Amino acid sequence: MSLFSQLKYITSRRRFYQVIAPLMFSGAAITYLTLRFSGSHPSLQLSSLVEISGVMFALAMMCSYVLVKCSLDLNQTSSSATVAGDKLEYIKKQQSGLMTLTVSEAVAEGNLLGAAQETTEILSSVLLVERASVWLLDDSGGSISCLDLYCRSSKEHSTLDPIDCSDYPEYFLSLNESRTISVLDALTDEITREIRDGYLAPWDIHSTVDSSIRVAGKVVGYVFVGSVSERRVWSADEVSFVAAVADQFAHAVANEEKQKTYETLKKVMLSTSSVAGESFFDSLVC
Repeated sequence: MSLFSQLKYITSRRRFYQVIAPLMFSGAAITYLTLRFSGSHPSLQLSSLVEISGVMFALAMMCSYVLVKCSLDLNQTSSSATVAGDKLEYIKKQQSGLMTLTVSEAVAEGNLLGAAQETTEILSSVLLVERASVWLLDDSGGSISCLDLYCRSSKEHSTLDPIDCSDYPEYFLSLNESRTISVLDALTDEITREIRDGYLAPWDIHSTVDSSIRVAGKVVGYVFVGSVSERRVWSADEVSFVAAVADQFAHAVANEEKQKTYETLKKVMLSTSSVAGESFFDSLVC
């Protein structure tokens, strides 16, 4: 089913809602794709909103791809043809990685470990970096725990010890106030000086792109990407890609919260009603 067919199918089943996706060019949003739709379905699943948002973002990525191609075509010479082609293929690879997360069962089901492992592998394989990790804040917001760390050379998933955010207050404050932080020389840059000795130097991380994970505007975790043993100049589309991947993982967090709410309400209802009420409750929330 084409992306346009998916949109038509989805929007024909829902009441009035609006979804907005940015159209990026040279690392900045130059306009937005907006979808307003209505339908007659009596309930709305969060997974449907996730699906719609993913399709909208994919459409925006396709439009961005066309803009980049047109821009390159206007200025292309025979000597730059190979570079232009490589750039287009790289953007298509980013788009493919995002679409993988958009249709991920782990994301849709709120399976955080599965979604984190898919996220770190996609980041590492697309950006060709050694380390990619996903971290979640605890309930107090005082520390973060590593949900998954993927190392590309060994193709292994692992975890790291929790980090106390109070040990690096300025860095996490900066990250919370920004969508992403990208650093060329993380071992000497003023922005990353706090995390140099405790995190960067022990793992020989020279360049980083870090992005916050937000649900309903609240920071719930972070995505960390690290280039090991060598410095890396991050392009605008790479920084935007990391941020977009963090946004996709946010859907997994939202779906997990929805599942927890569902189970809680189900227990309450079952404790005060008959078994017949369970089927009725399922029909309301599913």
